[in-house]
Amino acid sequence: MCWCFGVSRYSRICYPRKSTTILLNYQLRLGVTSISKSIYKNSNFSLLHYSALQIPVQTRLIASLLQIPVQTRLIASLLTPMTPTLFGRWQTRLLLLATIGVLVSLPFAIGWIGFSANSVYFWILGYVAIFGLGWDVLYDYLQKSRWDRDWPAVYQLLAGIWELVFVFCGVKLFGFLPIPLPKEELSPAAFFLHYSVVWLSVFISSQSLMRIIFPRWRFRGGEWL
Repeated sequence: MCWCFGVSRYSRICYPRKSTTILLNYQLRLGVTSISKSIYKNSNFSLLHYSALQIPVQTRLIASLLQIPVQTRLIASLLTPMTPTLFGRWQTRLLLLATIGVLVSLPFAIGWIGFSANSVYFWILGYVAIFGLGWDVLYDYLQKSRWDRDWPAVYQLLAGIWELVFVFCGVKLFGFLPIPLPKEELSPAAFFLHYSVVWLSVFISSQSLMRIIFPRWRFRGGEWL
């Protein structure tokens, strides 16, 4: 008798109740190269066969519940992209804001986009970077509090909205963050447009350019140094 669990469209675990055979299909996408593994275990031997797969968190969880050998789970964890670590968050944030963020802010600062040329956009970018280092500590704590230790894209969106609200309150509503012009002269429309374009550019770059320029970036928890 065989129990089959379809944990995702990429993977399936088949566990025979009355047999010593365990067949696991894993799919792992390593940038351009795809490596897959089928693990066949019998009473006297183990055979590793590579074909094309990914190892989602659900698969590893079910594998743990089914008491699959520690060696098999260790291999699976080594081949799985890591969720962001605290140092990985810091390194990725500073790198992307110092490059993509600055490039995107230039048209705003010289007056090509927005209502007037002003360096206030670089001040806003700096506040996002500086206070973001503190927010990343909170995000890392919340991530570790989740059962799967994951940080989905929707959480990134919510974090971006929260940081937008905080910086806007600091530079415009309450003025506790200094900027090189009176807060009354800062246009809310220009602020939201600048922040939205920067956030979207950084997000897209983290999902594309970072994976191309730093192929091992995903597998080191976001650390590129």
